Amino acid sequence: MRTVAVFVGGVALSFLVTAMLVGALMPHYGELIVALFNTPPNSPKWHDLWIQWQHFTRIGVYVIGPLTGLAVGIFVGMAQRNRPVPLALCCLAPEFLLGFLGDRAKNWSNSISGILFYVLDQSYPFVAAAIAAYLLHRLAHPHQASTE
Repeated sequence: MRTVAVFVGGVALSFLVTAMLVGALMPHYGELIVALFNTPPNSPKWHDLWIQWQHFTRIGVYVIGPLTGLAVGIFVGMAQRNRPVPLALCCLAPEFLLGFLGDRAKNWSNSISGILFYVLDQSYPFVAAAIAAYLLHRLAHPHQASTE
């Protein structure tokens, strides 16, 4: 029962932390998406909008994703008694799947290098969560960590 509660808490935390970080680090994200959809590519504004989009994408991949993974890993590592790393990874799966299934264009899938970069970019939250869960579990449960 504890594992289910930690899983639900970790999934909720992943969405909550992501939403808070997007709101704090990218306050005009929604406006940019609307502008991108409403501006034709031959418009003089398109280049500036595209630069902003690339900037927001980098923030999402290199800052928001890893910080979300770190938060989930810390939570799971402290709360879960057994196998915290796989559980932390499972907590991030729903958010990943939502993003994957929501990406209808999947422009990254047109080449091997695109696929490799996609996999690498999407792995950052999982790596951060795994490391944090492992380290925090060792700190929070030192006797149990030595017997595993």
